[in-house]
Amino acid sequence: MAEGELEEHIKNGDFDGVLVIRPQSERTETKEVGGSFASPYQVAPPGYNSFWPYWNTAWSQVHTTTSYLQEDTVIRAEFNLYNTKDEKLLWSGETDTVYTKNFSKLGKEYARALVKQLKKDKVIKTK
Repeated sequence: MAEGELEEHIKNGDFDGVLVIRPQSERTETKEVGGSFASPYQVAPPGYNSFWPYWNTAWSQVHTTTSYLQEDTVIRAEFNLYNTKDEKLLWSGETDTVYTKNFSKLGKEYARALVKQLKKDKVIKTK
């Protein structure tokens, strides 16, 4: 929609406010998933009297798990809520979100988080 067309649509509509969401930045975060030493022992295992019983007991109980690196794209977005009557800013916020290609899921997550914050900030009332 062109600016004039959008403005007309908002003025003629039955809207209390207009929410503008604008991406501000993007960054990549890499994290290791999995990959630690796992041992069922909290204290040293029995069998310290001689080397081989100790070795076999200790190392048979410890193993490494597999791991991999996961890259996430993190998007910082700005939210601005405007009153449609006087066009004044009612509320503004920012958030970081892990990007997903599933826009429906991403949109629902944004909506839930936004409504929760708007209620907390007493911008909107709960019924």
